Amino acid sequence: MKASVYLAVLGVVLFGLGASLSGCSEDEDLTRSRVSITRVVGMGEDEDDEELSATVYESDVVDAGDDGLVGTADDIVYEDIVRVTVSNEASSAALGLTPMGPFGSVTIKNYRVDYEIVGEHLDAISGGLHLTIPTGEQAEARIPLVTAIAKTLPPLSMLATQPDELLGTAVITLSGNEQDSNDEIVATARVAVHFANWADPD
Repeated sequence: MKASVYLAVLGVVLFGLGASLSGCSEDEDLTRSRVSITRVVGMGEDEDDEELSATVYESDVVDAGDDGLVGTADDIVYEDIVRVTVSNEASSAALGLTPMGPFGSVTIKNYRVDYEIVGEHLDAISGGLHLTIPTGEQAEARIPLVTAIAKTLPPLSMLATQPDELLGTAVITLSGNEQDSNDEIVATARVAVHFANWADPD
């Protein structure tokens, strides 16, 4: 079963680097844009959101298909796609930033997902994005949380035929740049993931 759940964002780290303003000599490292991941939502097969207030994403390693048997031709391996909401706020109202004005937006250009699983290793995944977020606004991106390929390789593939499970954390990192200054922007969130061969729907 491909679970569709609300993912609790367990931790957020955000910063813009080297963003200094003319006339602000008291703080040469003043950050103009505060960018954060505010929401991560899992998507079902019908791509509808279900906010179930779950704190753990249930990642199904295989769907046994119509015959209900793993290892046959009708098995389906789903990629886990999530919707990530990103917020861009000015660090201070005194900056007078306006949407799409000077320094008034950030553009997220890349995503990366790393995994922390005790005793096991999953390769990180990464890719490109183009998500522009004006000051004071939010935008949404869809990214893979767990790829289908990862589910066909150990250690996840072993869960398809064994009554076992893995618990871990997916660390989502979005990176890009602030308009005009080109200062680096990074936002991260941690999502708990429960890997298993979950029961398929009837």
